Amino acid sequence: MAKTLLLYATAVICFRVGERRTLAEMSAFDFVAAVAVGAIVGRFPR
Repeated sequence: MAKTLLLYATAVICFRVGERRTLAEMSAFDFVAAVAVGAIVGRFPR
């Protein structure tokens, strides 16, 4: 449970600190990286 909370808190902090951009402003690499991070964060707590 502690690992899940730590991962969630880290993800929220990183997204809050990170620069907000629309999908049209993202490069292909940014989009792929965002999808990969989302997949890791979504799968990790199980």
